[in-house]
Amino acid sequence: MKYDNGLFHLRNVFGVSQREMAYSLGLNVTVYARYERGDRDLPLSVAKDIADKLHCPLCVVVNCRDCIFCGSFGGK
Repeated sequence: MKYDNGLFHLRNVFGVSQREMAYSLGLNVTVYARYERGDRDLPLSVAKDIADKLHCPLCVVVNCRDCIFCGSFGGK
């Protein structure tokens, strides 16, 4: 599933390194970096895990832009 990928921005807002995020998700850093760049589709299960780790709504992770949360995290 491809999203308007704001993972890089979101991760930086929360002050988490790529390595820390990948490790907390049980992923290889290269795999996580590919999700972040949009080179690889982000599975919904991983998006949910990211939301859980950052304690934020899933809609913020997938940058849905259809709710009040996304605007405060860089949605347009």
